[in-house]
Amino acid sequence: MRLSPSGGKALYFTAAAASGTAVVVADLATGATRIVLSADKANIRPCNCNWKNEARIICRVYFITYAGSQEISGARAFSIAADGSSRIEPGARNTTETIQIDQRGARLIDFLPDDPDHVLMEMLIPEQSGSASNIQRRSGVSVQKVDVNNGRMTPTERPGSLVSSFDSDDHGEVRYRSIVTRLATGYVEDRVSHYVRARGSKTWVPAHEETISARSNWQYLGFDESGVAS
Repeated sequence: MRLSPSGGKALYFTAAAASGTAVVVADLATGATRIVLSADKANIRPCNCNWKNEARIICRVYFITYAGSQEISGARAFSIAADGSSRIEPGARNTTETIQIDQRGARLIDFLPDDPDHVLMEMLIPEQSGSASNIQRRSGVSVQKVDVNNGRMTPTERPGSLVSSFDSDDHGEVRYRSIVTRLATGYVEDRVSHYVRARGSKTWVPAHEETISARSNWQYLGFDESGVAS
């Protein structure tokens, strides 16, 4: 259960049908409840829901689907009105020219607690085929500042084709990224490099490098309250 910023509402999970999950918002003064998101199948699972402001909730939904006979897992993020009146899916939209499958969807990396209307989200900008309208478009993993009320996005970190992930220091600054190396054949090399940067800096500093096939015990955990990486 999660309380809204005012403490007047709560959201919680409950069962939906035989094997599904529903997200419910309850008014604690009146006892009235409303289902704002529901999946009646086990292969779609809402999780990690929390209040952004009194009127909007951010939820992540994991799912399993099929491409032909191939089973594919994925995730999507949603900004949901607390009264159930609207649902926004932040992220780049697939088009007929999209040549990548976006399995991960947008991922929340900073709630921006001092900003009532925006969050930072890591997301894939899918690669496009080389038509005249899209040939200049950059693709790869980026960070966008997202307005939770309408889904409008402002780039914070431009897409990088070799970036595998970003993270913030929970104070609005993107200060971690991991990079993979792509060979001339197009395949990813068996290596991942981790970088951090100081607060207010644009310079990435190497923190650790390891092979993908034999990961070490080194692990990036995040930043503490003072902004130190751990």
